[in-house]
Amino acid sequence: APYIVSVSNGEILSRPENPTRNGYIFLGWYTTSSCETKYEFTGTITENISRKDGGAIYATSGSTLEITGSVVISKNQVISGYGGGISTSKSTLKISGGTITENKVNNGGAGLYLVDSTFEMTGGVISNGWASYRGGGIYVQNGRPIFINP
Repeated sequence: APYIVSVSNGEILSRPENPTRNGYIFLGWYTTSSCETKYEFTGTITENISRKDGGAIYATSGSTLEITGSVVISKNQVISGYGGGISTSKSTLKISGGTITENKVNNGGAGLYLVDSTFEMTGGVISNGWASYRGGGIYVQNGRPIFINP
């Protein structure tokens, strides 16, 4: 059975202790039960698929999301919704570092999709997104203040 870790609002995901069992060798943590892609706890969110919104992250109802340092959000996909990398609704998103790249969405906002959300970007990179409708990088709907400072 998969090992599931729940993270509450404001908590940071940290590496759990490696499990032990007599006669077995623990080979590492993986992103799927098929053990194809090893999870390295490096701040990378990659290769996820969502049917509706937020391929990597979906934040709503007053959430505050901060992307800093060397976080990488890449190669995530939304099949029929918005926000290949990140989708927010009535939330605050602050980006001061990291990379959001190569995300794909069949509607709008391959990198970011912001609905009634406040967005501030003082660093980081958003690149190489693909949207079949609007916003290969960022799609803002019913926008609140947007601040992008180099």
